[in-house]
Amino acid sequence: MNDRDTPDRPSGRPMAAALAAILSLGVAVLPKVALTLPGPAVRGVRLVAPRLTRIVALARNTTRYESPAARTFAEFLRARLRP
Repeated sequence: MNDRDTPDRPSGRPMAAALAAILSLGVAVLPKVALTLPGPAVRGVRLVAPRLTRIVALARNTTRYESPAARTFAEFLRARLRP
């Protein structure tokens, strides 16, 4: 989180990009969840080419205790995020 973050708005930057698009000042490439955010309606357009990808990483200290919940979460990520 940065200094502009709030619990209901994790980052001010995507909101600024969405606002610029809403005001017809430009376009923004945002995750689909942006369509559900409160505020003025935005129009979603599905991008099919080029395909956008996101790298997700999980860092952990293998010399420290790993709780069952953390282990289950890591297994969940590995099972669902592999291409």
